[in-house]
Amino acid sequence: MLLDTVKTPFFGADGQASGVVGISRDVTERKRFEQRLADSEARYRALSELLPQMVWTATADGALDYTNDWVIEYFGCGAEQLAGAGWQKYVHPEDLPAVSACWRQAVESGSVYEAELRLRHHSGRYFYHLARAVPHRDSQAQSRSGTVAAPTFPSARKPRSGWSYRPGYFRKRTKPS
Repeated sequence: MLLDTVKTPFFGADGQASGVVGISRDVTERKRFEQRLADSEARYRALSELLPQMVWTATADGALDYTNDWVIEYFGCGAEQLAGAGWQKYVHPEDLPAVSACWRQAVESGSVYEAELRLRHHSGRYFYHLARAVPHRDSQAQSRSGTVAAPTFPSARKPRSGWSYRPGYFRKRTKPS
């Protein structure tokens, strides 16, 4: 049993401490829950770091709040430079307007986000990627963008199989029913 205890001195009429008043609460279940939550978060983080993919999450308003090490390594910058809307400076200038509009629409509607775009590698070269975000709702039904992955092997050329890149083509899909 784990107890959370608060004690305070009890003072008599003469102002002298004459005893102690205290209250104790059983916090065993809360501590177990906190440990399960910490374990779950550690598993999630380990999984996101082990995947050979760029993985990130965003807040309900679309601001990046987590990037795994693959993202940091690819862009060659710190997570703080990508946070919020910082990631946009790594999108090819020709792709940025459509990518941003598609992202805004997906965040506002809570729909799946999918965009084909070019991202600037830390070498300065742009490579094609397919980015996806799946909305996740927390217990208060707040929409949060879930994990997003880009292909493991980005391409310097327009992709030939699986998906195709066409300038100005950014696809938005709704959640399957």
